[in-house]
Amino acid sequence: MATIAGSAYGQKARDELPIPSSPEQDLTAIQRTFRPPAPPPLKLFPKLREDMKDLPAFVRDSTFDISFRSYYRDVVTNNPNSVAVNEAWAAGGWVGFETGRILDMLSAGAVLYTSLPLYAPIEYDGAGLLLPGQLGYAVVGQLYGRLRVLDNHYITGGRYYYDTPYLGPWDSRMTPQTFYGYTLTGTFGDSSHGGPSFRYGGGYIAAVKQRNASTFISMSRAAGANVDNGVGVLGGLFTWGPLSLGAVEYYNQDTINIAYAEGKYGYRFPIGVDAILALQYADQRSTGLNLASGGNYFATNQFGARLDVGYQTGIFTVAYSVVNPDFNMQNPWSANRSTPTPSP
Repeated sequence: MATIAGSAYGQKARDELPIPSSPEQDLTAIQRTFRPPAPPPLKLFPKLREDMKDLPAFVRDSTFDISFRSYYRDVVTNNPNSVAVNEAWAAGGWVGFETGRILDMLSAGAVLYTSLPLYAPIEYDGAGLLLPGQLGYAVVGQLYGRLRVLDNHYITGGRYYYDTPYLGPWDSRMTPQTFYGYTLTGTFGDSSHGGPSFRYGGGYIAAVKQRNASTFISMSRAAGANVDNGVGVLGGLFTWGPLSLGAVEYYNQDTINIAYAEGKYGYRFPIGVDAILALQYADQRSTGLNLASGGNYFATNQFGARLDVGYQTGIFTVAYSVVNPDFNMQNPWSANRSTPTPSP
């Protein structure tokens, strides 16, 4: 992937969201969080895979992933008395490995991320693709174990890649954000035939590796507080036919609490026109000692709505979003992906 722009969104480490071809494919923030795994990528060496089919699952089902990325970024800022230039061209990407399950229960994985300077004048430091001083870096951004406790229920611990409305990869530079913590996720029911289902996830996230960083820092420090606290997360998505309802809660002691909820309903008219209405609400407020806001309490909220109308492969979208004017919405651990308009 190569990008030349003043502000751009990189390809995600897992999969890039495609342009939807129907309203049903235009997912909300929580639907993206709990969407089913993407189909496996095309695999090389079919003869080798055929020879490995009788090996233990730990070896047979192991996967290896390598991806290259290059990004040139040139930012010019006009100040009243000066002009600031930040410029760099970096190359890198990631190498990942995940094992199959031992005894159909335990698996593990790791991903190494890197960003190296191709053109990086020291006088133009600050483009956000490299470390300060235009230095390259490599970091094991993911190093995790996963335990399958029941059908469709998993415990994941260690460094991992999470993608939720207010805690996610923010993958707009050379490497995404990844997190250190422990989570339990799972599914009840089966929505593939239109029946009811409930997907849930929760846990404790202690630290984050930010976009152009080689080390992890606590979640509260990433939010601007001079203390080391993690984030408790709990969320779920209920679906039944064309209806979906979801919510997620993030609590960071002495720093910030974020609550997010959304609803979505679709209807197909007899003339072949599909319509989907999605609503969302987010509430943010400081907690405890209010350390991220200088000891001052704050509270704010946001409401959004989106209507998609589609016919065959064409979609018309109209959206509205409003934020409490008293205080801006905060996004300490992700880009703001909760807006009702389609993601870029």
